[in-house]
Amino acid sequence: FLRKEVLFHNGKILTAEDVVYTFERLSLAPGRRLYHFIVRQIQHVQALSPTMVRFVLKEPNEL
Repeated sequence: FLRKEVLFHNGKILTAEDVVYTFERLSLAPGRRLYHFIVRQIQHVQALSPTMVRFVLKEPNEL
C-alpha cells in the first residue's frame, strides 16, 4: 500500500502506476545495478488501485 498524497518534486501525486513503471524500467535496464538481486526476482508488478501495488516474486524472499 502506498501512503496517500505523496508528492513528486513537481507536485504530481505518486500513484501505483508510477511504482509499476519504475520497477518495470529497472527490470529492463542493462548491466549490473544497485539492488539487481531484488529486481531479478520480480516476476510481475501490478497496480491494483491508485494506492495498492502487487509484487509477484519468482520465489520467496524475506526482504
